[in-house]
Amino acid sequence: MKYTEGTDYPGIEYIKNNLDFYKQKFIDDTILVFRNANLSFEDHEQLQRVMGDVFGWSPNTFSGQTSRYVEDHSRNTNRTETNKDEVVVPWHVEHPYYDNPIVAGLWNMITFNIESGRGNTLFLDTAKVYEMLSESDKEFLGKCIVNSYSYGIHDRMFQTKAIKPHWLTSEPVVRFSLNDIKEGWHDLHSFDGRKPTKEESDRYLSIANWIVDEINNNEQLRIVHEWQQGDVIIPDLHKLAHAVMGGFSPRDRKFTGLWSYEKDTNIYPEVDESKN
Repeated sequence: MKYTEGTDYPGIEYIKNNLDFYKQKFIDDTILVFRNANLSFEDHEQLQRVMGDVFGWSPNTFSGQTSRYVEDHSRNTNRTETNKDEVVVPWHVEHPYYDNPIVAGLWNMITFNIESGRGNTLFLDTAKVYEMLSESDKEFLGKCIVNSYSYGIHDRMFQTKAIKPHWLTSEPVVRFSLNDIKEGWHDLHSFDGRKPTKEESDRYLSIANWIVDEINNNEQLRIVHEWQQGDVIIPDLHKLAHAVMGGFSPRDRKFTGLWSYEKDTNIYPEVDESKN
């Protein structure tokens, strides 16, 4: 298990002058962590756009629409003030069926009135799990188009490649739903451009559930972020699966998040309805 290591937020001008350094650190570490940032909404958005100029995501200073949300997990019925050692938001990858994928989040902790070690966020690099597979299984997954349900957004099933190239490095990363991988739900839709056989469908379920088991339980690959007031973290959400631990009240832990997309959502929507 690895814990994130942060540095004090150096200010936007310093970041502007060192964007290539932060881009490489993002690629190498998969998460950027700034302590004691305490950013306003306006400064938070400026950071995203400035970084977008060299990272290549949208929005940046030239284009792109801001996509902000505020999260305190008040609607999460699994969360209590005492279950800090329990996962209350299960492991997931962000909306794997999106045609214009979310590639990063900028999470700005605006309220954190509890001791460090509560409400941790867990991460795991799915490229490392993929590398653990046999060459035969890698080749098999490369031919898999799988079903992924859009909970609470479109409320229907979409199809997506099980494995996709990372948006920056082109390394293979896991891009399928990590829950309810079973026949009739998050299962194999097509294989090598055709309807799968029963053997192929069963093989996909076996491999995918093995990957999920590694993500859930392989603590050697796990990255833990212990939050502090004023933190801003920037995880690579195209490759990182993540989960949230309990042990907090909504009044004591609240952050605001900004989504960064591979392409401008004004031109390329999250989901291209025209092809469905």
